[in-house]
Amino acid sequence: MLKINAGKPWYKKKLAETQRKNAEEQKRLAEDQRKKAEKQRKLAETQEKTSRSLTYVANMNLASQTFTSGNSGRGNEILNMYLPEGNNSADAHLRGFYWYHLWKLHHQEKTTLTGHTNLVNAVAFSPDGQILASASRDQTLKLWDVRTRQALATLTGHTNAVMAVAFRPDGQTLASASRDQTLTLWDVRTRQARATLKGHTDSVTDVAFSPDGQTLASASDDETLKLWDVRTRQELATLKGHTKAVADVAFSPDGKTLASGGTDETIRLYVAATDEEVERQRNK
Repeated sequence: MLKINAGKPWYKKKLAETQRKNAEEQKRLAEDQRKKAEKQRKLAETQEKTSRSLTYVANMNLASQTFTSGNSGRGNEILNMYLPEGNNSADAHLRGFYWYHLWKLHHQEKTTLTGHTNLVNAVAFSPDGQILASASRDQTLKLWDVRTRQALATLTGHTNAVMAVAFRPDGQTLASASRDQTLTLWDVRTRQARATLKGHTDSVTDVAFSPDGQTLASASDDETLKLWDVRTRQELATLKGHTKAVADVAFSPDGKTLASGGTDETIRLYVAATDEEVERQRNK
């Protein structure tokens, strides 16, 4: 029988190498198991969060339905579950706008502002959120104190329905658009008309200030948009392209693009050149 001398150096070295490799393999397997377990844990957490979110959405829909059916007690029970001390307190962080909307709606008297005598076509908040302006088919605009819910003033001057209203970014000027084919600029502090802008040949349907407050854009049933210089009250340009009435107008946040929506089922974008483009063109 062949005997191996375990005391020889070469054998000890070989044995140590084998043990080291085995240890490394065990370490690798353990790390693989750890990563696998971590992956499964994260997957379980994601699934649980998704489940909780779906349950929250379902409960908000249920709460809305119960309130609508007149069962306010059950509706409040569902909302209360998501209070910090509620049964679902761990999910209190899921509360979004709709939860707070339902809570506000059913925990205070409903606030309705009355005073117009015909359909209200548009509303707009002042930049500081303290004043609400409303435009009505009764040919007037009204200013409301948001905190007290009281009417501050009635602005008169248009001779047909007022279709749109917008605050200038500084909050000091209000613009209104009317079926009488005009726009009016109002001083918010004095409640007086500053200027009447004329140029459209049909109802003016919408109005918007540029972000810097220097330009006013108007949309009209005459199939055009117009740009106005707010300081001088002069017409700057007439933009054409729509083949039917223009219903809406809006500036992009950077003021470089004007968008309009028409009853011709199209949206048109009017893009202004940047300073860099102007400079490149001048240097050609």
